[in-house]
Amino acid sequence: MDYFSTDLIEKRRKLYSRENTFNNFKNITDEDFERIKKDVVDFLEVQANQKNQFRRTRIYQYAAVIFCLTTTRAATLPKSFDEKMIFLILAVDPNLEMLKQYNRMGITPNRAINNAFDDEERLELSAKRSNELKSYETRIRNILGFYDPKMLKYEKEFNKRFVEAHTLATEVSRDYFINFIDIAKDIEDFDNITSFDLSLLRLRAELWREELGEEADYRLAVYHLLFQNEILKLRNLQEKAIFLLLIMDSDLDLLRIYEEESKWPNIQKRAKEEVGIFNHDLLKLEKKYQKKFYPDIDFGW
Repeated sequence: MDYFSTDLIEKRRKLYSRENTFNNFKNITDEDFERIKKDVVDFLEVQANQKNQFRRTRIYQYAAVIFCLTTTRAATLPKSFDEKMIFLILAVDPNLEMLKQYNRMGITPNRAINNAFDDEERLELSAKRSNELKSYETRIRNILGFYDPKMLKYEKEFNKRFVEAHTLATEVSRDYFINFIDIAKDIEDFDNITSFDLSLLRLRAELWREELGEEADYRLAVYHLLFQNEILKLRNLQEKAIFLLLIMDSDLDLLRIYEEESKWPNIQKRAKEEVGIFNHDLLKLEKKYQKKFYPDIDFGW
């Protein structure tokens, strides 16, 4: 077992020695991905037929993949570092547990430490992150049977390239609303959006809600608009803004509340209770939307 551990460390070091050639999976075609996936299936079938009980454990399977990817005799296996990372991820963590658990635990990011107010806060945040990473390692070992911290970086890129690019995210780690509204507030009008366009956007919003079910809320919609529009395929910023309005406040309740109340504290309180959020720029955006599509409705603004 000591030899096994030592040899694994050496092989893993050899595998990652080429990580400076990593190209974010940009050159991996759909055909390449399917070929690697088939190779992984064949590899795992061989591992499943191992009679030795230890050789069927998760740590041994992980080691077997590392050994396989670093041998020069494996002529049919991936050659580039990008392909090897795909093989590794599909073989030992196809559900991306390392990435999922990292996001769920909300581990203190390095940027928070770098932006600390002073040395005391920096030390406090560093200690906090260190403890969080220890807990993270323990959780990953319990789930996967091994811990390879370098894999996290590649799982993030794998997720962007092969998962998010084809599947709408169902959970987000932060609220990106302000990021979106800071862009959308510069919209002058919706004159380039026709009534037919609006009908299609309504249908898209309904289908989006049906697909996401209970997970559907404005935070998720904003994330999709900012980072996954290649799936939504909305043509411009105006369409994105209308899509969000249809998700957040299709009945224009912010405008109604603004008309019914005379004091800003009351407007803000009711908006948060009835709409779930209050934002001045969102209110202005609703007014432009109302002016274009529902000019006969007088909200008194």
